[in-house]
Amino acid sequence: MSIKAAYQNSAQIPFSINNYATFEKLTTTPPIYYRTRKDLKLHITDTWDGGQSGGSLSTGTRLNEYGLKVGYMNITQPLSLSGTTVDCLFSLEKNGNQVLYSSLNEHGHVEQYTPIYPDISSGVFLTITEKDKIAPKRKDYKPEENNNNQYEVKENSHSLAGTPCTSASTSKTIPDTEAFSLLQNVHIYFTGDIYQKIGEEFKKIDSSLLNSYLSFGGIFALTDDPNKLYPDGVTTLLIKDGLSEGEAELTFDHHSTNKNVTITVTHHTSKTADIRDMREVGYPYPNTICFAM
Repeated sequence: MSIKAAYQNSAQIPFSINNYATFEKLTTTPPIYYRTRKDLKLHITDTWDGGQSGGSLSTGTRLNEYGLKVGYMNITQPLSLSGTTVDCLFSLEKNGNQVLYSSLNEHGHVEQYTPIYPDISSGVFLTITEKDKIAPKRKDYKPEENNNNQYEVKENSHSLAGTPCTSASTSKTIPDTEAFSLLQNVHIYFTGDIYQKIGEEFKKIDSSLLNSYLSFGGIFALTDDPNKLYPDGVTTLLIKDGLSEGEAELTFDHHSTNKNVTITVTHHTSKTADIRDMREVGYPYPNTICFAM
């Protein structure tokens, strides 16, 4: 994790608060929205507990194109975190669909949160520090694997900076017996047939909703037949963020005679859309389609 005077992020991606430095309950002005991992509902609060770090937070909300209310930074505004001995002020400056985070006094600083790859953000930490003291480090946790062969970077997961990617490509040819995986830092929606292996079966899905900072992995195909993962010929898959701020179009060109599939990102408006071999960062997903804002 790197500390910067300012850090820019998508308005869709939440921020977090690190108040490990004090055991003082702080008042937040304005109130902030938070999402729990139990569901995708948003709640509102105007306090933040002492000794607490994490949270999937925003200063506003937005209804996406699929009827889901999501956290969103809608406007430029200061964020005050104040208590008896702490009076911390951050600037959240909205520029288009981006937000520039910075600290306005000595009681805080901004930390970039890129736990897997340094070019894929999981958010920013607004860290409170007592004057003339160094903020304690947050406890480190590894991403957790769920039942569908996916890993989730959960709240306050780990503070390690990511490893630079050397495998990213906009086109990759793989054996047609190999499935693909996904990496995402926002909710994503699909136009086109896509199937996820859940238990022993491939089941059709139309979205992948994020209940953590970031998720990656899983076993995906374009059919429900484990013996034929891809239709013959060229198939198009569109990935969208649900807010018309980012999308990516991919083609899967299945050469059945050669028994291979060429996956190509034909265009994208998301910050990142490519194919990576996540074995370079220690995870067994050689054909990972990355979609990030």
